[in-house]
Amino acid sequence: MKRPTKLDKLLWLLEEVRIADKFIEDNGPEDMGYVHTAKNYIQERANDLKAELTEEYGFNESKDA
Repeated sequence: MKRPTKLDKLLWLLEEVRIADKFIEDNGPEDMGYVHTAKNYIQERANDLKAELTEEYGFNESKDA
């Protein structure tokens, strides 16, 4: 079986954040501290992967025309 790429991992993490947001929305914001904590951790990991991908592929580098 092929190992997931960084992009695969990023997409999975972003989907988990979306699911957590929906869970909080459906169940109310009260007593959801554990979900917020988990969601924030997952979002930070997704941000790290975005930064790694941007650095590896140079998405934000300006190019001369």
